[in-house]
Amino acid sequence: MSHGNILELETRREIYNYISQYPGLHLREISRRLHIPFSTLMYHLRFLEKRELIKEKTEGRYNRYYITEKIGHHEKEILGILRKDTPRTIILYLLVHIYSSQIDISGSLKKHPTTIEFHLKKLLALNIIEPVQPVDGKIYRDINPKIIECESIGKEKIYVLKDPNNIYDLLTTFKHSLVQDIESNLILDFFHSFTADLPEKIPSPKDWEDLFIETLFEIFPHPYHV
Repeated sequence: MSHGNILELETRREIYNYISQYPGLHLREISRRLHIPFSTLMYHLRFLEKRELIKEKTEGRYNRYYITEKIGHHEKEILGILRKDTPRTIILYLLVHIYSSQIDISGSLKKHPTTIEFHLKKLLALNIIEPVQPVDGKIYRDINPKIIECESIGKEKIYVLKDPNNIYDLLTTFKHSLVQDIESNLILDFFHSFTADLPEKIPSPKDWEDLFIETLFEIFPHPYHV
């Protein structure tokens, strides 16, 4: 094998391994992170695609790349939306708060209601969240937590994560390419510590939130509390 072929093989292996570790990155991002010229990267990506080692998926104005058969089509769609700050923040918010209305999410995240509404529709379309109807102050579902105590919030629609454990698995599996800020990772650590196997009944989401805040203070004590 010539020196040139060896270099090409090493470059393709680097590209393949990077896409395997960070699926869903777009073309220019891969080029920037690996310091590979755009035209050279395009050449190697086409080579890998022809041999069905990677797949290209167009999302809006971006072409994103994934390892063939490593994750399913639905997971690719979810990963695509999780790469966007606002929907990912909504999902992390629901991991902590269990349920919420559009107005509460808008107020807590300090984003305009129409912006939150837009992203909620996207999350609904991808079956990441679902609307629920409380009955006698309780939310009943087919998966854990099966019973959630729910405070009255008027006629507002209430949303929950459809499958929190699946979302947690995706976020943690690909968190190096999805979430890098410390707050997001603390939320994931909290969720894993207390809900790796979600209980059947959550008596009070407020207690859940208080437990999270208490955990944060243990890690980062407030200067007036030490």
